[in-house]
Amino acid sequence: HVIATDASGELLCWGRGESGQLGQGKKAHSVVPLRLRVVADKGDKGKPSGSVKSVGCGAAFSAALLQGGALYTWGNNTHGQLGHGDHVHKSVPTPVGGILSRRSVHSVTCGYEHVMALTTGRDVLTWGKNTYGQLGLGKGARDC
Repeated sequence: HVIATDASGELLCWGRGESGQLGQGKKAHSVVPLRLRVVADKGDKGKPSGSVKSVGCGAAFSAALLQGGALYTWGNNTHGQLGHGDHVHKSVPTPVGGILSRRSVHSVTCGYEHVMALTTGRDVLTWGKNTYGQLGLGKGARDC
């Protein structure tokens, strides 16, 4: 699947969608770009969403970082790669809470089944599958 932003910061998603990674609330594929609006709620550090700052996609999940520093993820969550503290798949953009609820994200990147976020405080946070040490915790450490 593909995730992109247009010149105005609107999010576009298309391609495979069997795990809800297109964020449309259903598990379906699309051969044409679909607009996806991510709106921050009051729980997201009280900041307005603005536009999408950056995006990332893994094997069957997606991430969007809003200008205000809130991070949203959706799609496959088999290894906790969505960062929601569970393994439940999401078919709509869902805010990453936990430790990120007290921090603002500067940048994000996605691997096959893991995520790495750099906070504005310069902390590096990783989560998801760690079979080959991709979380920086050493090989064999449990998935986070």
